[in-house]
Amino acid sequence: MKITNKYGAPEPFMRLAEVDDYSRGAAHVSVTQIIGPPKIDVLNRFHEHETEIDVGELMPSLLGRAVHKMVERGAEGLVDHIAEERMYTEIGGWILSGGMDLQRTIHIEKAGEAACHIIDYKCCGAYAVMNNKFEWEAQLNLYALLVRRTKNWAVKKLSTCAIVRDLTRRDVKNKKEEGYPQSWIWVVPVKLWPVKEQERYLLERIRIHQDARRAFEWGDPLPNCTSEERWMRSEKWELRKIGRKTAVKVFHSGKMENPEKAAIAEMIKFKKSPKTKEPEKYHVEYVPGEPIRCNEYCRVSGWCDQQKQWQKDYGDKIPELR
Repeated sequence: MKITNKYGAPEPFMRLAEVDDYSRGAAHVSVTQIIGPPKIDVLNRFHEHETEIDVGELMPSLLGRAVHKMVERGAEGLVDHIAEERMYTEIGGWILSGGMDLQRTIHIEKAGEAACHIIDYKCCGAYAVMNNKFEWEAQLNLYALLVRRTKNWAVKKLSTCAIVRDLTRRDVKNKKEEGYPQSWIWVVPVKLWPVKEQERYLLERIRIHQDARRAFEWGDPLPNCTSEERWMRSEKWELRKIGRKTAVKVFHSGKMENPEKAAIAEMIKFKKSPKTKEPEKYHVEYVPGEPIRCNEYCRVSGWCDQQKQWQKDYGDKIPELR
């Protein structure tokens, strides 16, 4: 991957970006890869040398690395705290690796046997904390599987420790009931799956990724990313006025039974209102669901047939992309 510096960031940022000490070790795949879309993984592997990104866009990743280094140092000398340990296991013919941010022994069940609490650090926005992210849950449960297989430890507790980048005092007070984090460091309990569910999920993900890599090698189509993996924004119907940049009113799919019907009814109401000037300029416009990840974050979207088809079908129908 080529790292550019279009906006004149100081040289130390370039050096940090270019010297990434992350490694999944001698493994076919890592936990973070296996829970992600196989299409992105395969395209990343094949096109990594062709991708380009500006150092400024890597700032969230650099902040995450910095936090991990600081907390790793802070864990030194703490009894029953193990920081940044990487483990391996074989399953389905592949070696899986996973690097755990923190393991904390919580009590000894029997002589020679330990139970632990696994904690994963995330530098993220408040919105991510407020909305349950399945990826966080899956990642931690696969870490639990690795700990059990590697150390024969029982895992009793899973948590995500969020380092919230955009916390505001106003929202701490006003959005507490909505689950808004109450501190810059906010620990979120994560559901611990039964052992059989962890094993089943991992085997399923291994198979999906193996099939994708095999398909690519044979020249077959790659499996498409799901709507969830594409971070698909729901479709909507907008009441718009010619000459105005923003919508007058928006009707989202999923928030009401028939948003199109509601939008048309609102348009008729506007046109009939004696207060409305130039009623002929009002119309209802359909806006398809937008794949946020593909449009804004995926580095290999330029080589993705699924994204190219979406751009062909709907790219000119998203007001922000026109």
